Amino acid sequence: MPGQEGYPLLGDQSLCATGTCEFFLFCWMSAGLLEGSCGGFLYACCQRRAAKDTAKKGEHDENSLLVDYGPVTNDPSK
Repeated sequence: MPGQEGYPLLGDQSLCATGTCEFFLFCWMSAGLLEGSCGGFLYACCQRRAAKDTAKKGEHDENSLLVDYGPVTNDPSK
């Protein structure tokens, strides 16, 4: 692994086509997707979604929760 002769267990970023070479648990805990090994011990190429994709999904989920179930039958004000 070029440039990392002193640290053979840390993986090599050049082996990742996309994403970053990092410890696999850090990737999973931050909602990343593992793409494959990058040569280190328990290191993998991690792909994360763009922040704007996550925000759009969150907005959609909030809007889908707005449901009108009609009047409550035991409402004392009626």
